[in-house]
Amino acid sequence: MATNPFESLMPGKQSSNTEEEMQNGVDVAAERCGDEEIQLEDILRVSVDQNKCRCVFLQGMAESNARLVVDRMNEAVFERLMMDPETLARDKKDTRRVMYIYGCYQRSFRANLPGELCNKIRHILIEQAATCLMNEAIYPGPTNPPHSEQLKILVMDERCVRIGDFIRDLSLVIDERYKNGGEEVTLEAIITPSLTALAKEIKEQNVISTRIHLLLDRVRIFMQNEPLALALLRSQPVKAPAANRMNMMEEMLAVAELNQSLFGAVFGCSFLGSDHAQGWGFFENMTNMTMQDVAIQEKNMWSPMKQIQSVLFDMTNQLLRTSPTIRTLVVEWIGYALQMCSGRSKLGTNIAQVSHGFAINLLSVLLRLAQPFCTATDVNKVLKVDFTYPLWAYDGDKVRLRDLQEDTTLLPRKESYSIEKSTFLFPTACFFAVHKAILIGTRVIHDRLLELNKEISRLRSLYDDSKTQALGSQGQQALEALGKQLNALMSKYQCMRTVVFEPEFYNMLVNFTVASAHWLGEVAERPDLHALAPIDRLTLTPEYILENISDTLVMTKRFSERNLMLYTVHLSPMLRLITVFMGSAERVKNPHLRAKLAETLEALLITSDQNGQNSSISNSEVRCLLEQPVSDALAETLINVFVSIETNPQAVSFEEKFQYRRPMYLVLEQLWKLDKHRKHMEELSEIAIRGISDPVQPLFLRFANLLINDANYLLYESFQQMQKLKTLEKERPNWRNQPTDQRIQHEANFRHQGMLARFHNVMSRDTIHTVTWLTTSPVIRALFLQPILIDPIATMLNFFLVHLVGPEQKSLRVSDLSAYDFDPATLVVSIATIYLNLAEGQEGRNKFFQAIVRDQRSYKPELFTELQAVLSKIRRGGLSVGIEEFNRQLTEAETALARQEELVQDAPEEFNDPLLYTLMTDPVILPTSNITVDRNTIARHLLSDPTDPFNRQPLTLEMVTPNVELKQRIDTWLSEVKRK
Repeated sequence: MATNPFESLMPGKQSSNTEEEMQNGVDVAAERCGDEEIQLEDILRVSVDQNKCRCVFLQGMAESNARLVVDRMNEAVFERLMMDPETLARDKKDTRRVMYIYGCYQRSFRANLPGELCNKIRHILIEQAATCLMNEAIYPGPTNPPHSEQLKILVMDERCVRIGDFIRDLSLVIDERYKNGGEEVTLEAIITPSLTALAKEIKEQNVISTRIHLLLDRVRIFMQNEPLALALLRSQPVKAPAANRMNMMEEMLAVAELNQSLFGAVFGCSFLGSDHAQGWGFFENMTNMTMQDVAIQEKNMWSPMKQIQSVLFDMTNQLLRTSPTIRTLVVEWIGYALQMCSGRSKLGTNIAQVSHGFAINLLSVLLRLAQPFCTATDVNKVLKVDFTYPLWAYDGDKVRLRDLQEDTTLLPRKESYSIEKSTFLFPTACFFAVHKAILIGTRVIHDRLLELNKEISRLRSLYDDSKTQALGSQGQQALEALGKQLNALMSKYQCMRTVVFEPEFYNMLVNFTVASAHWLGEVAERPDLHALAPIDRLTLTPEYILENISDTLVMTKRFSERNLMLYTVHLSPMLRLITVFMGSAERVKNPHLRAKLAETLEALLITSDQNGQNSSISNSEVRCLLEQPVSDALAETLINVFVSIETNPQAVSFEEKFQYRRPMYLVLEQLWKLDKHRKHMEELSEIAIRGISDPVQPLFLRFANLLINDANYLLYESFQQMQKLKTLEKERPNWRNQPTDQRIQHEANFRHQGMLARFHNVMSRDTIHTVTWLTTSPVIRALFLQPILIDPIATMLNFFLVHLVGPEQKSLRVSDLSAYDFDPATLVVSIATIYLNLAEGQEGRNKFFQAIVRDQRSYKPELFTELQAVLSKIRRGGLSVGIEEFNRQLTEAETALARQEELVQDAPEEFNDPLLYTLMTDPVILPTSNITVDRNTIARHLLSDPTDPFNRQPLTLEMVTPNVELKQRIDTWLSEVKRK
């Protein structure tokens, strides 16, 4: 039979082939299904075979003759989850549903199944986990612990190596279900127990433990995608700005809530944690440590600190890059945290605050975020920062930093501005956030370091004094307790110092400080920066920007001077900033801030020994810059600030005034050594001489007068303090026999008296030294010899000399002069030098001699003989010879003056000045009191006090009128007397 083309369709033939093929297919499928079932049993720990001991028997699936395959896996897992917990517990099976699902999820990664199949398995598990967490009530029996608590346990368990993947996948499913409206439980509610547990354990951890890094990695799990990041940020305490400021209780609760939050714990992870968690074993025995020991421990501390701060930055940066929504919430949290921390920078705050560590870590993160626009290679990048930002209040949209409008500005704000609110870029918000963070970070630590320094000095003195005394057993215990207290303070001090000057952190602070200086200089001077006039821009610029720049430099000078070399390559913008703002009340209203810039200038330019003496220009780069045009106005600016401290209507205390002026002395002396600046000072002196009778008294004249006044006050106080100290020193041996509390009080008073003496000794020494080098110039010497100044300086020098070389010098001697920086020999040399300097020129010498002799309070003929003796004793023979010749010429002048005084001693009463009782040469009438005085007398008075001395009414030199008629009568009388 021929081949039938339809043969293949015949039933007999087909059935035999198909059955064979089907049988082969069943065998293959059965083999595959068997492998799949085995793998699923291993993953899920369930089986339809009751004899599998490791697995939970799925009775429902077994009764339906179902195989355990991926397609039936959802049914299998659900049956397992719906089992009665008590039954599972009896069989010693895990009753915790979420933990069971996670175990399955983690085991799925070791399954020997195709990748696509494994993904499907994990997807089913994630869906079931989402159902557990969002619908806990549908499951039988008591849920112990609750499902979200089970998730927390997994998060905290370091063995859960796949928890990050699990939570990432889970978050997407939960978020989608919630957005679709089918569920009420939020992702935030589900992860909150985990976040709370992380916060609690992080706060308890040692900074250098390995556990802390695992915990921080766990925190990063909740930043993997937008739903997680959103839930994380919404779980952090951020209160909306209220119409009224928080009261003390509300603020205290808000700060405590911030501290207890996850971000509070994470950013508080530091060597500067709470008071009971500082140092973590570093610098524990400071009293016995060498400098090398300290350096080693510093490096050991820097390494973990840098790691922590790097992780914090990575976290923050990851969040910022997640999405615009998340970025907005991150900036919102930063603004809220800065607002809650603002109390740290307020004097006398009684509200518990976040730790130093929190503030420094927050600052570190913000500094890292700011580095892209604070690079030294392109300083103009910082000009992206919009100076109008502080004009606007928080609006939850364009402006998310808080209380910007409450910040004090360099100049008072105007009532209105014709400026439209723009869309501010991230660099703008970041720039102002960094400055607020500096305010509550390094600024606060700087103040605390100063306090600790004083307290350590006090305790060390007390400890050393106590060791020299005979002590009983009770006294020895007190001494040991004092030693422990001293060591604890030194440890805390060194921890703070080490954290602030960690190299990477501090380098970022330097970059930001320099960028801020450039930005502020451009805002103040650059005309094309904005339509608003430069001076009006400063009404929007927070004062703390300039303060932060100044404080960073001064802090470095005080506590880590070697780091000042980092500013060497950035001298120009720093010097420009100081020059622009220091001498200009038109740019900075606050006189304290302008005066503090002098200390900033000293930090930048001058290096000194430990006692603040033997100062010099820091390096060749500084010297080179001081020769450039950018420094031209520096000397005049300093002198202007020096004078304005005295004349500004805003009160400046005596101590503040002199503390501000001391760095000015140091800088001016170094400028004096450079020809350009010395000539400029001499030009100012020439202007003062030419305008000495001008209605508005010249700047350098006021400067010279203030030097005399300061020297008078300071050295007089110095003598008084040393005399009191000598008296207390004599009484001190008797205190040992007094009760302990009285002895402690006496010692405290003694130390306080010593501090007062030291302060006045240092300031008087520096002031006298300034007069010494100024009077080496013939031009400036001529100013001091003008009638308006010659009597005050002669009287001052005579008074000092009486106390230093006369019999009264013994009243100033204490057991250890150097402990109080009292160096009478140096003072004697300075004063002798000033005498000789002022007597150098022939023109003014006789007038100076006459002024010395006219001083009836202190001058006596043997005064300079005593000075010669002292100079010889301290081996200053050259000066002694000069004073010998000076004394000879002075004796001749004294004889001539005596003859002159004889001529005028019978002058009519109305011819004599009513203040000094000397014959008037240029009588003028005071407008409000209508009293006639000598012009030089009233001019000298007005240098220090702009009021009429007889009725305290305001007075200036231009208001006085010459008494022509009286002058004619005085001249006539003098002519007649001389003819006789």
